Amino acid sequence: MILASQATKSQADVRKLRAPVVYVIDSDRTAREEVRSLLDQHGCLTKAFAIAARMLDELDKQPPDLLITAVDLQDIDGVELLQRLRQEGRCLPVIAICSRGDVTSSVRAMRAGAVDCLEKPNFPEELLWNIRQLFPEAAA
Repeated sequence: MILASQATKSQADVRKLRAPVVYVIDSDRTAREEVRSLLDQHGCLTKAFAIAARMLDELDKQPPDLLITAVDLQDIDGVELLQRLRQEGRCLPVIAICSRGDVTSSVRAMRAGAVDCLEKPNFPEELLWNIRQLFPEAAA
């Protein structure tokens, strides 16, 4: 008989053996592909989406370990997306990406539960630092 604590530990061990799955949502194709490429180079399995609706369609098929979303998406505000995920009981870590100097969106994202809010366009080191903190076993 396997105790619940043993099952949880086993799931955590399996997670350590695989690369973290990261979803990236950004309407800006260049920014989206730069983040995807950076994460792929550092050991993450990354899926990139131009709109939140496509990501939501994939969410149950392969739940991500981390969501990185721009705040200024075409189909939904990134903070509203974060609030929606929390209302649905999804507690995955989210990193928000805001335009430089957009303090209001940064504050909104953090209040909605984002683990961090990074500024476009120059944030690769901060993003990799977050990946290392969230997934110490990843090769970031």
